[in-house]
Amino acid sequence: MYKLKRYTVHSVDVLVIIVIFVVIVLSIGKSDVFAAETLDNQTFTVDNIEYKIVSTDKVEIINYNREKKGEINFGAYVTYDGNTYTIVHIKNCLLEGCREITSVNLPDTIEYIGEGAFRNCTNLSALRLPNNKNLIVEYEAFSGCIDL
Repeated sequence: MYKLKRYTVHSVDVLVIIVIFVVIVLSIGKSDVFAAETLDNQTFTVDNIEYKIVSTDKVEIINYNREKKGEINFGAYVTYDGNTYTIVHIKNCLLEGCREITSVNLPDTIEYIGEGAFRNCTNLSALRLPNNKNLIVEYEAFSGCIDL
């Protein structure tokens, strides 16, 4: 009877340790997932330009003043709430159809130009693309830019 009692106590101890371990692992996993979801959905606006955080130190431009005329100079970095982010993405259709834009300068930090980002910007006649060997330019990003 003593061995049975000792075995039962030992099993309960092991079970408690396993349960504690599982709870800790699951809580760590949930906090990481929550942090990633929160990060992916966070947006902010600086100087009438809206950004979406895509990683801890990188952002995508998701909304830009569509009434802007002439030359557009996209910055390489933006600071918000004490954090500096590298601007790496231009959203799909960001300035599509903005006929008053004549020149666009994209910094070397840009890694991705979304589909149709500048489509039908018919007066766009000057474009400085990033010097970035990993640059991805999506389908029709500059289609309809007849002056390029």
